[in-house]
Amino acid sequence: MTFSLSVIMSVILLVVTVDVAVSQPKMIEDTSLLWSTELTAGTYGTVKAAMAEEADLLFVATVNSINVLRASDGSIIDSISTRTPSRTNATQVACSRDGKVLCLLYRYYPVDGDSGGAMIMEYPSKRIIHENVCPPVSIPGGGGILWQSSHVSVSPTGRYVVVPWDAQARIKLIDLQRDTSWLVQGHSWLPTAFDEAETVCVTWDGPNNINDENRGQCRVSWLDNPLSQYKTFASNYGRSSEDTYLGLSRDGRYLFHGGYATESMFDRPVNPGFTVWEVATGRVMNQVHYSGCYGYWGFSPTS
Repeated sequence: MTFSLSVIMSVILLVVTVDVAVSQPKMIEDTSLLWSTELTAGTYGTVKAAMAEEADLLFVATVNSINVLRASDGSIIDSISTRTPSRTNATQVACSRDGKVLCLLYRYYPVDGDSGGAMIMEYPSKRIIHENVCPPVSIPGGGGILWQSSHVSVSPTGRYVVVPWDAQARIKLIDLQRDTSWLVQGHSWLPTAFDEAETVCVTWDGPNNINDENRGQCRVSWLDNPLSQYKTFASNYGRSSEDTYLGLSRDGRYLFHGGYATESMFDRPVNPGFTVWEVATGRVMNQVHYSGCYGYWGFSPTS
């Protein structure tokens, strides 16, 4: 009798446990890697990579080259050498979604005055479309480019390419289809984001004026005429740009800016958080500040 009662209680406990488990959202705690690869020794800073999702390709910047990996299994299937008598040390790479347009950022070798450059090429032909699209080593009154912390960007179809220009909060926006370019306000410390239809892009700009407490703003530019058609949104995460994230929903309706900044321009504490705006109206859809760790945020494909 005691044994039977024990079995019954065990069954009841099991049923209750299963019922509770089924009523909760399923949590997957699988931290295994699909694959891994080692980068060439001496790679600058953090790993710089770009995903061509439609082509199942991953482009990874290493010291002397861009390794091309098949994303589904991690096999290195190709490489693009950046070592020539005049350049080496790939620091950043960006690509279109089909992987047919690449932008490579590199530092000159030997490193002299922290100089570098960028080129645009087709893939897989590796034909160079434009070379030396960044300015010379020095621009009168323009300052230098911080190559190790700069980004390059490519729009979804590869029509637009963004490269760093100078230390005065300007980037170069290149339209390959119209064969023209503009110098747009925006730091190269954050990647430029585009909407799916390539009608607008967003950059992280410097302060409006000396009294701009947040020392920065997000600039949404319409690509028909980005110098005259744009809107600005005051950033809310202090002077640090390396720990911030900037995003645009695929339909171009919403703008996102968030990050972990410890101080404002006037050294006032700023907690981590994020802000989401509706681009057309400028209305704040969501804004959260919190204490603790900082995370990366972004939009789902359906915004």
